[in-house]
Amino acid sequence: MNRNLLFLASSLFLLLTLTSCKAQDKQELSCVHQPDSAVIELNNKAVETYSRRSNSPDSVKKAISLLDSAIAKDADYQLAYANKAEFLKNQGEMALALETLNAYLKRNPTEPYTLLGAGLFYEKMGDRKEAMDYYKRAEENFKRRYEEDHKSAHEINRYVTIILIEGPEKAKAMYKAERNNLASNEEELKANDILMKHFVETPREQLLKDFVSN
Repeated sequence: MNRNLLFLASSLFLLLTLTSCKAQDKQELSCVHQPDSAVIELNNKAVETYSRRSNSPDSVKKAISLLDSAIAKDADYQLAYANKAEFLKNQGEMALALETLNAYLKRNPTEPYTLLGAGLFYEKMGDRKEAMDYYKRAEENFKRRYEEDHKSAHEINRYVTIILIEGPEKAKAMYKAERNNLASNEEELKANDILMKHFVETPREQLLKDFVSN
């Protein structure tokens, strides 16, 4: 499955966070922005530290501090912001998690995955109007990204965003029309079909719970 698609957290597929990956290899080339190796190491150390939170009460604080250091060294490193937001969300600090995503968006206002994540956080906090604004901006930029590089993850995430804005029927029709262009082989086609079937058939409120669960 395309790594960027993992940015949408769906419990059905055991996707745990609103980002494509939590730890990044030094040679990882999946992200548009390529940070310095020292910044990647800070992020990866934060992920490792956070994974020990059940045995170490200070691990969450240490992990967030490491991510703050990564962001201080590279203010455009999306993965550090996404991990920080995820860790804060999991601690019940939704407002701080949203603040973290918006800090990234101030520098990168058209990044669709972060726009979608922030929209989900706004909706979780009860601000449906603001959430809809972010969803619409995300949809526009998923469309732009797909037109630029034709990566299926952008288009499928666009369909999910449309489901959140206006329901599944339009997204279902759009997927049907573009379906064969979104996969390079039969295995990918089947995976996309399963994913879209889940998104289309799952009630909206359940999708929100899946996407923004603690």
